[in-house]
Amino acid sequence: MWRWPRFLALLPLAAVSVAAASAEGALSLQQRLLGPAELSGFAINGPPQIARSAEAWYRPKLSGRFKEAATLRARGFVVGAREQLTGSNAQALSAVIEFKTARGARVTLGQTLVQLRSGSYALKRFSVPGIAGVQAVATSAVGEKALTIAFSERRFWYLISVRYPPHTKKPPARSTVIASARALYRRVHRA
Repeated sequence: MWRWPRFLALLPLAAVSVAAASAEGALSLQQRLLGPAELSGFAINGPPQIARSAEAWYRPKLSGRFKEAATLRARGFVVGAREQLTGSNAQALSAVIEFKTARGARVTLGQTLVQLRSGSYALKRFSVPGIAGVQAVATSAVGEKALTIAFSERRFWYLISVRYPPHTKKPPARSTVIASARALYRRVHRA
């Protein structure tokens, strides 16, 4: 079985209402995640998980990730949401974090590849036309492969990651993941 990299740990979070708008803009947190059918071939697994603090995002008492929680708090963490999606041969994650400033989101975006590299992955960057400043990589490790796209827009950091076993005969298409990221970007860019 394969698992998410450490920095994307999907530890249980309390599910709370996501209908409230974020501190900036008219979009709710749920509207800042992938919507139904935006990632072709995947279904959303229940309501998004909401973290109202950096500690709730990382759950350091369980994960031992005190440094990561402190770093996120120092960047100005306001609130985060993530949802898990399941496809026939893969799992996906859609995540968003709101920061107090756009700088917090940009710094977090800059650290995304650093964190992926620290997971001893083989990385290959790819482009995502139409999304400014995007970080997009295909990763490969012994037990899993992934396509990960991250970007920031104003005070928000976004991530879409699709993971699958390396022996999968028909892995998710890169073009499908790119299309979902572009759809999300168009929605949040207009907000």
